[in-house]
Amino acid sequence: QEPIPFMDEDGKNFIECYPDSVVELDGQEYTIGIPCDHAVALTYFQGDVSNEQGAAQGLDLVPIEIDDQLMDDVFPVAEEILADEFGEELVLQRTPQTLTLIGELEGDDDRDDDDDDEDEDDLGPRGEDDEVVEVLVSFKHEEREYNLVRLFDPVLIVGKNNQNSDAAADDDDADHNNENSEE
Repeated sequence: QEPIPFMDEDGKNFIECYPDSVVELDGQEYTIGIPCDHAVALTYFQGDVSNEQGAAQGLDLVPIEIDDQLMDDVFPVAEEILADEFGEELVLQRTPQTLTLIGELEGDDDRDDDDDDEDEDDLGPRGEDDEVVEVLVSFKHEEREYNLVRLFDPVLIVGKNNQNSDAAADDDDADHNNENSEE
């Protein structure tokens, strides 16, 4: 299927998604989509730093919300680090609802083949074999370590279908018809 743009409420930003399904609720039609690009998050650890042996223990990986002031501070730093390390191969975007990463990541095709391999950069709930995220980049900013992580669980975006497809589109976004608007 062709990707469709899911617009934010003010019509200035969008995220390209593959439509998964369409539902109707109270006479309003909604499209559920999956981002075309890699869903990623900026995170930090919170909790006890180490036990007596120096191993990480009791740490929670905390995502930074997309509309949080902290995201305003940390996103440009992460964007610059990715640009320095990967050039144009990987581009971080602050899209509505989730951050996305444009470009090819190593291991895209063989993720299912390496379930038995242990990777110290794969972080998940302790005692479970399922990986929840993969750390792509770690960096320090203002005395705290942050991680850009790839999300392995699917991210679903729900958009309200607009009756007037160009009502909220700016002239700059005219080629991205406003078929869906995020709630």
